[in-house]
Amino acid sequence: MLNANKIYDWLIVFLIALGALGDMFAPFTLQRIFAILFVPAAAVLYVKYRKAIPLCVGLFFVIWITASVISLIWTPDRTAGLKALAYNICSVAVYLEIVLFSLKANNPLKSILIGWTTFFTMTLFVALWEIFTNQHLPLNGQDDVSIMSMTGKRVWMIYASVTFTNYNTYVLIILYCMPFILASIAYFRHVKWWYWLLLAGAVFVLLINSSRGGIACMGLMFLVMLWFYSKNRMINRFVLILIIAAMIGGVLYYSDFVLDQVIGRFSHQNVFEDDIRENIYMRALRILIESLGVGCGIGGIQVSLEQLSANGVSAMHNMFLEMLVQYGIVPFIAFMIVLFMTFKSLLKSDYPLSRFFGITMLLVLIPLSVINSTYLLDQNFWILWACLFVIGHLTLDKQTEPERQLEVQ
Repeated sequence: MLNANKIYDWLIVFLIALGALGDMFAPFTLQRIFAILFVPAAAVLYVKYRKAIPLCVGLFFVIWITASVISLIWTPDRTAGLKALAYNICSVAVYLEIVLFSLKANNPLKSILIGWTTFFTMTLFVALWEIFTNQHLPLNGQDDVSIMSMTGKRVWMIYASVTFTNYNTYVLIILYCMPFILASIAYFRHVKWWYWLLLAGAVFVLLINSSRGGIACMGLMFLVMLWFYSKNRMINRFVLILIIAAMIGGVLYYSDFVLDQVIGRFSHQNVFEDDIRENIYMRALRILIESLGVGCGIGGIQVSLEQLSANGVSAMHNMFLEMLVQYGIVPFIAFMIVLFMTFKSLLKSDYPLSRFFGITMLLVLIPLSVINSTYLLDQNFWILWACLFVIGHLTLDKQTEPERQLEVQ
């Protein structure tokens, strides 16, 4: 049975790692295609394990998809709305597939960690190529611009967007992966050096891409890592200090290169400064009020913001407002309940790594939610929360320590 169930471990790894392909073949990305192809297998498991899906999760998806369909009546952009509806259905499918496959998998936690670290590994090689050659894949939608260096000279802005169109989206992807990289260092007994290298690569790319929210999230994750490793004695402190020193040394070796990008990028960021973001949020709330709380409608957020914006800014850059303003108060409340229950399960878990994920994600939730222009259309967002749901419901079999399994209630 263990060998027979191993297919579910591989399916989890496969679904997560497909995210590395980003916007390739969009809108028919392989991640969405396989999410639909795996629906029959997930449906069979759902019949047997439907009680493992909490009522709040099931209700949220019903409310969200219902609101998506009904709001097509009043959305100002029905074409975008129909496309978003298809994306939402794929997101619901992949969320439930991750959860249901975890119920049958031999070791869901291990599979989740391998999936996310494989995801990041596949993107890291491309990111380093972009940074050191200043070349990008055809998918890149970022304009080449120059920034002012520390010496007063103008230099080209260096960044990595990989397969995700722009560098802010890739910053978000790295932050999705980083907790799983940190957890892998603690979880796996062998090849720890590989996960430390992945962590060093993540830090380097985040500094180059120089997102304020990304750097803030990275700092908070490191604080939780130091506290967690020290409290649980999961790594020798002397070794930890040496590794961190080596990472700092690597950054200092490229200090001029890195600092030019960080300082230049911060001075260049003027489109979405705090006051402009505040104006965007105020316009978003105006849209919600004028819609009497039902939202502007699926796919209509861009057009609605453009109509109220003097400078044509149409990106929300806020995960919570994206859900609230687009779908209305009721789906937003249901969404917040799912997030609350996910964090509750993580923080109350008897398993230390589950609590690590809970504390880490709770601390970075706010800065993480304002980095990118959009969140809900990205399947990686829903896969992340599905994985956190699974990890929050893990139980530890103390007699066979490496084995983790889901608690079916």
